[in-house]
Amino acid sequence: MTVPQVGNLSARAIEALALLHGLRFALHVGFNNLEVEGDALTVINSLHDVSVDLSSDCHIIDEVK
Repeated sequence: MTVPQVGNLSARAIEALALLHGLRFALHVGFNNLEVEGDALTVINSLHDVSVDLSSDCHIIDEVK
């Protein structure tokens, strides 16, 4: 499944988008209880962090949460 993206995105943004699209797909096909694993430590840490994220890709992380 590919999703076209426009513009220059950071590696963190790409990893977060991949996670977001994977979660959307899983919910679409009926999975309700998910365990997320990933190799992008900055994305995983951002998901656990409760403080305000002011990065340029914080909107993606917020949507994943």
